[in-house]
Amino acid sequence: MRFFLGMHRSVLTQELKSLGKRIPILDFNNFKFEIYSDLLASDGIHPSDKGYELMAKETLLSIHKNR
Repeated sequence: MRFFLGMHRSVLTQELKSLGKRIPILDFNNFKFEIYSDLLASDGIHPSDKGYELMAKETLLSIHKNR
């Protein structure tokens, strides 16, 4: 299951990048931080509460930077 979800995530990521190239207003925020186990939920795919918190902080930094 983890392998399948990982492959699915990869396909979705590629599609979002493709859309971002075709639609300039679309901002695909590709986070640039190391992913540690405490940032993931027990399924190993989805973010934990701590992971979502880090993503929210990074998103806010990106918004402020691109104003």
